[in-house]
Amino acid sequence: MKLKLSAILLMVSLINIGAIAQPAAQEKQLIRARFNLSGQHYQEALSVLNTGQSSTTLVPRWTLAKAYALAGSGLLNDAAVLFEELIELFPAEASYQLSLISIQEHDTEHALGYLKTHLQSKDHFPEKRIKLDRAFTGLENDRAWINLWQENWYTQSEQTIGEADYLISNGQFDEALLSLENIPANDHYYPVACLLKGKALRGLNQERPAMKAFGESLSGSRLNERSLAEALDYFISEELTDLAAITVNRLYTIDPSNPEYYISKALIQLGKGTGSSVVTEMNELEELGIGSSELYYQAGLKLQDKYPDRAMASFTKAIDSGIMDARYYFSRGILKCSHTQVESGLDDLAMSLDINPNQPELYVERGELRQVLGDVEGACHDWQKALQMGNPKAADLIYKYCR
Repeated sequence: MKLKLSAILLMVSLINIGAIAQPAAQEKQLIRARFNLSGQHYQEALSVLNTGQSSTTLVPRWTLAKAYALAGSGLLNDAAVLFEELIELFPAEASYQLSLISIQEHDTEHALGYLKTHLQSKDHFPEKRIKLDRAFTGLENDRAWINLWQENWYTQSEQTIGEADYLISNGQFDEALLSLENIPANDHYYPVACLLKGKALRGLNQERPAMKAFGESLSGSRLNERSLAEALDYFISEELTDLAAITVNRLYTIDPSNPEYYISKALIQLGKGTGSSVVTEMNELEELGIGSSELYYQAGLKLQDKYPDRAMASFTKAIDSGIMDARYYFSRGILKCSHTQVESGLDDLAMSLDINPNQPELYVERGELRQVLGDVEGACHDWQKALQMGNPKAADLIYKYCR
């Protein structure tokens, strides 16, 4: 019966994939602003949001986008006021951003207070993501930080999912499946468990049961945006276009002002290789202020882990479009360096800095590359630059290698 329901769901979604409505004028403004945010063009986003006008239904997302734009522009107090207003609507997201703002203001007490609020929300980020966030570098020995993490914020199911995800990344598919069996169907994280089951089953070349697991994941996810977004990334990267089509429709229903979903819809058509549909999607993106270069860039991001050669080609297409975007060169540079094209990769990173010199994380990455290559002086120079820009990880690297 479940297979029949999945088949019906698939057919309905495929019928509707081309039916994502064109956004209204106010929605287009918000989509453009959020697209600018994704490229860290905070002033441009703020300009769109200040000159535009949101409809009643768009107010929460509009306010959230404005808060991000203000924070990115360095207007931390103004951003904090808006995030405070949104903490009831977006408890996990707003509290985490307030924690990051407090860290930037060197207010550890409030930063950890907001982080505790974030951890208390059901949509909190995985522990690994938080602890690897460079904003919190240097707090490892802080007593309040240690006390915070002595509390058990994560359920057994979350811990099992983290372990299973790690096992899958290491090719231990049978072990992952065995651990995931302990998560019951009525658990909040069951849809995520089903997605991981599908990944593990595909790793074992068991395609049919994998498709069943993916169907259960989508059916159970309902309006869980984070779970669906994770599934969408996987389906696109694995070229499971039918499942990707189902997922992007669901996500669009949840948040029709998210530019990533329009880009994903175009990537799906690009994956299908249907010429006329691709042209249509490209035209729709252009109307939203999103050029084809961004489509190729996003394709590269989706492909880089499993198909590095194809990702490289996509990044190159984005660059060849003539748009001078620091992200394009940064991503291609890192990919080249990780695949033995170090000299060319460093050239790309240098070009990225020429376009946008304010990239502390790039200086950290390039410094680490130079250190591995034996250029300690160059590495230390990069880390000094990153430290001057406020990157906390740079201090640890300087202490370790530059004394």
